[in-house]
Amino acid sequence: MNAKILGNVGICLVILGAFTVFVQKVVSAPDVVTLLKPPVEQSPEVKYLGEKLSLEKYDVLFGQVGNKVDASFTVHNDSDVTVRNFTIYCTLHDDAGIQWSESSWKVFASLPAKQSAPYTFSDRRYISHNAISQKSRCEIIDAGLADGNVVIASAEEQHHGTAEGGHN
Repeated sequence: MNAKILGNVGICLVILGAFTVFVQKVVSAPDVVTLLKPPVEQSPEVKYLGEKLSLEKYDVLFGQVGNKVDASFTVHNDSDVTVRNFTIYCTLHDDAGIQWSESSWKVFASLPAKQSAPYTFSDRRYISHNAISQKSRCEIIDAGLADGNVVIASAEEQHHGTAEGGHN
């Protein structure tokens, strides 16, 4: 009988712990969109280019009145290939580092190798009514390569034919 009671208490503690973690995640999310959205990851093309494709500078101004967003980016392509149709993703943080909003911009243009170019946007976007704008962080998360000769292998394909891939 005591083992059954201890087992039930243990199960209740596990459920209480899981519920506590869930409540903390819900309370810390600024809005439902942030809570349900999976984390943003860089595309294989952006990972392939590494630091050769970068934002030289950016400025994102989120205005709550009218939900107006003004964004300007200067992108530098130090690679040997032309980059096209890239996506820039930004998050908005307060001084404490709490994320309050996010947005992304798709640039439908080509940026030749070894060049930089400015891009500006002014539009209306959803901004959480709780947002307290202090700092923004932006990065390039997706890009197309205009050079058809460049082949990007997945991590699994890169290990094929090596000792790590199981072939000698």
